[in-house]
Amino acid sequence: VPLMSAGAETAVLEVLVDGQVTRLSLSEDTVRSFCNRGYTLTVTVADGYASVTASDCEEGRCMRMGPILRPGETILCASAEILLRVVGDGEGYDAVAG
Repeated sequence: VPLMSAGAETAVLEVLVDGQVTRLSLSEDTVRSFCNRGYTLTVTVADGYASVTASDCEEGRCMRMGPILRPGETILCASAEILLRVVGDGEGYDAVAG
């Protein structure tokens, strides 16, 4: 079980594919597949971590990047043009607080 700081339990994984964003809770274990540019990535969320557990891209760097769990951490599959990024609850959007 990962050590989490205050507020970490509200972190979510954003998966960006072709301009569309899918948000997955890091507190719920799940496995999802995402397809783009003829490639398929399998994204696994387990025990608070997110990782690419399968990919049919040529290089496979996205699988070797390891799991992510903290806001700001990312995984990119350049071949598929799929970006995974962890954001805190309410993060990931440009806004000005006044």
